[in-house]
Amino acid sequence: MSKKEKEYRRLPGKGLKRGSLISFTRIRATLYAGKDHLLSVYNSVYEEEYRRYYYKDIQALVIRKTPRRDIWALIFFFPALFFFY
Repeated sequence: MSKKEKEYRRLPGKGLKRGSLISFTRIRATLYAGKDHLLSVYNSVYEEEYRRYYYKDIQALVIRKTPRRDIWALIFFFPALFFFY
């Protein structure tokens, strides 16, 4: 018997789904690569949501700097400066 090839490959990284301003549960986001689509999985305490994005329908991937990145950079800069000085 031959081994069955995995249908999905988990892509590196995790994230949180952005929702409303008031959220009582965390919704974790994970991305998987399939043969002809990307599968996005959102997990919360009591439900899962799956969404498929077919490669032929994806027009662009956008990477941008956000204010959150600047805040984390400042938070880590000062302890690093103290440690290396």
